[in-house]
Amino acid sequence: MSPPKEPKRRALDRKERRLPSKIYLKRLISKRGKKGLLYRKRIVHMRKVNRYAVALGKALNKKGLKIDLGLVDCASLSHDLFKGSKTHESDATSFFKEKGYPDLATSILMASPRAGLLFSSRLEDRFLAYADSRFHLKDFMSLDERRKIMLVEGIPEKEKKVINAFFEELKEFEKLLKAKAINPDKLIKALNY
Repeated sequence: MSPPKEPKRRALDRKERRLPSKIYLKRLISKRGKKGLLYRKRIVHMRKVNRYAVALGKALNKKGLKIDLGLVDCASLSHDLFKGSKTHESDATSFFKEKGYPDLATSILMASPRAGLLFSSRLEDRFLAYADSRFHLKDFMSLDERRKIMLVEGIPEKEKKVINAFFEELKEFEKLLKAKAINPDKLIKALNY
């Protein structure tokens, strides 16, 4: 099954920054989708992460930080496109690099606990990681609750250390939000979740 063709873009800035259109991403999501409850939950999850990440980005832009909202929008909408395998982040990265979207590919990869948020300095990558970590499927939760879900019994000690370091980075990011007078929990209530 081949992915849908990219429609002509209207927004020049997305084309110049080499980002896919939202229409293309939505078509890709529906084409890659499988039927069933788990697929529908994943779609709801991606949409909620998308709305939350974009809202956080807009709030920080109003506070004077320059956030690439196009990148945040694309990455948060497509971050779990290849979910279903343990390597879904690297699968998405390879796919988007092949399609000519290197910034999107890097953002998806860097927002993963296994890949390297610790090595990324871009705020956009942290937005995706933070927004994704605040949702488990469709449920909004604290970082501590989400960390407990990820630290299931039986995972290797090395992976536990990586996950704990990942969540410590996210807590630092949350402090940045609060220092800019942005309350992430109030923002979610404003989105009616």
